[in-house]
Amino acid sequence: MLDGALNALSKICEDLAEHDRSLTPSFMNALGSLFPKFIHFFRHPRVEIRRYALNAMNQFLHLMPDQLRAVLEQYLTVRHVIQTIMRLQYSI
Repeated sequence: MLDGALNALSKICEDLAEHDRSLTPSFMNALGSLFPKFIHFFRHPRVEIRRYALNAMNQFLHLMPDQLRAVLEQYLTVRHVIQTIMRLQYSI
């Protein structure tokens, strides 16, 4: 269930980021509440869940909304740790 929900959110974020002109400030505020939740899923034990959360966040990096700036340091730290772990897992 979680897998399907995050997959859907990831695809919605892809579509929204492509149409960045339609992102109103009120919508970005609502989306900003999802950013910390996506970061939380970066530590999930299942790689699919981590992938969906990373993809959803990555869609907004080029836009750099204030809501993302607020959690950017946490995002980059956790992302770096996860990428390091994944590299170690695939190099074994």
